[in-house]
Amino acid sequence: MSEPRYLRFGCFRLDRRERLLARDGVPVALPPKAVDLLIALTEEPGALRTKEELLARVWPDVTVDESNLSQTIFVLRKALGDEAGQWIATVPRRGYRFSGEIIADDSAATSAPAPQKPRLRSTILAGALIAVILIAAATVAVIKLRKKHDGDTIHSIAVLPFRPLDEQRGDRPLELGIADTLITKLSVLPDLIISPTRAVAVFVDHPVDPLAAGRTLDVDAVIDGNIQRVGTRVRCNVRLLRVSDGRAIVAGEYDEDAGDLFVLEDRIAQRVASALDVRLSVRNRRGLAKRYTNNAEAYQLYTQGRFQWSSFQEAGLLSSIRYYEAALELDPHYAQAWAGIANSYSVIAIYGPLPREESFAKAREAALRALALDRDLANAHAGLAGSDIFYSHDWREADEELRRALASDPNEVNAHSLRAYLLQALGRPEEAIAEVRRVQQLDPTWRIGTNDVIKALYLARHYDDAIAEGRRLISLEPANRYALTETSYALIARGFLPQAAAMARTALATAPADPRALGVLGVVAARSGDRAAAVKQIETLRALRSKDWRCDYEIGAVWAALDDQTAAFAALDDCVTSHYPFLYEVRTDARFDRLSGDARFAAFLAKIGLSRT
Repeated sequence: MSEPRYLRFGCFRLDRRERLLARDGVPVALPPKAVDLLIALTEEPGALRTKEELLARVWPDVTVDESNLSQTIFVLRKALGDEAGQWIATVPRRGYRFSGEIIADDSAATSAPAPQKPRLRSTILAGALIAVILIAAATVAVIKLRKKHDGDTIHSIAVLPFRPLDEQRGDRPLELGIADTLITKLSVLPDLIISPTRAVAVFVDHPVDPLAAGRTLDVDAVIDGNIQRVGTRVRCNVRLLRVSDGRAIVAGEYDEDAGDLFVLEDRIAQRVASALDVRLSVRNRRGLAKRYTNNAEAYQLYTQGRFQWSSFQEAGLLSSIRYYEAALELDPHYAQAWAGIANSYSVIAIYGPLPREESFAKAREAALRALALDRDLANAHAGLAGSDIFYSHDWREADEELRRALASDPNEVNAHSLRAYLLQALGRPEEAIAEVRRVQQLDPTWRIGTNDVIKALYLARHYDDAIAEGRRLISLEPANRYALTETSYALIARGFLPQAAAMARTALATAPADPRALGVLGVVAARSGDRAAAVKQIETLRALRSKDWRCDYEIGAVWAALDDQTAAFAALDDCVTSHYPFLYEVRTDARFDRLSGDARFAAFLAKIGLSRT
């Protein structure tokens, strides 16, 4: 007997032949791999399908890690509304099983013969059907012909820093600045992923072949250009290259007055949009032509600020603020410069060197100034959300600001990153994983975004996936202290204490005062019954408190492992006093699970605007 084509479970109906899922007759949008996974799971309802088995079945021709499987499970569960695991149950450390009742339903495959109709109507219907078939066939033929000549549709683009025609006369801030402006302009194009400035900034000092850069950034096409000042003119050659075959979709030469780079940038952006045959709304057109300043000198200072900011280092961040402020002296209404100040102060507020309270206040003020000038500025909304999440714990406002940011620019990588943190705080860790994956997609070169994947998997209690992801990153970068310590947390949760301690010691070999690694050793000692060694780590962390804001949280984790709940809560209260930015993690951090049964835990969460559930 042949396998049934249609399977029904609840309000869903799966057509295995056509690989379609419908809910109450309405098609459900699913990626192809999610459909493959659903078909595999429903073949043997109730049976355990191991991770290895599903990886081999769904990704037969490529080698992928378990994070691909967990992410596809997440997408599938979200489409099914399966937050409680009604349909897909996780078997810890082993795999998954389809737990719902399945009914074979081939009723649609057979139906009663239709009653005879008059011949004329049958002829008309037959003719109409033939016409529909011919039109459909012609449409398919046209699509295939277009694909044959034009290649696959461009869904993602990276704008690389422009390069000097003469290396001896380069202007790196200008080269990155023009790319940054084009990124901002092209981000208004619908259904197009644009790599953020931070992703392409790495190629300023380390230029590579544009197609190699495109493969690194995992995009369909790259914009590659050369630029040079010649007297009072700026000359520029620009190409839009398809990464798959290197074909130039757009190639053009531009020659503009050096005092009006804006005309050059407008022309390039319009040419790219035209080449992609993007259907633009009135709002899209306005965004494409938008200029944030008409002062050429202010623009030059702003590009210098963006160049300094892209380093993401203390000196560069402080320098970026000085350039933004100089730009604002020339044009006080330069909204992007205000947003730049907000973003720089937001990072400084977390990592230093300026006082946290002062930095967050300045970040918030600058973001509000930017939004007063342009209410649609996505990075300014993200700047406000960062202050809400890391300082004031205003979760509702943070959510509203991030929604506004992503409505204005779906490619705003900082907004996606902040939204992952917000979702972790709100107890929605599976959704947080999707956001950090989105960050990875937008900017695969950003180290913080890549490391955040481990943390998101750990906080979602996907410990095996977190360990696998961590080991993958460590294999690429053995001295990545963040990956070492975050992976250690997952190893502790799984009970692999010696392995966790070994990773912490590797981290301490390059940074002997790393509070996270010291905290790992303290928790491992406590879980191993060595109270004296655990207390010694606490004393070491206390001695570092004045130098590193992460110490109090780690002290709390060690006290929790020692079952000294009063001391643990005292350390967490110190975190509140010092405005520890990531304090919301305590809600799902497994190292603090021993506190969750204490009435004080709910009271503590309430201090930062959160509830236990």
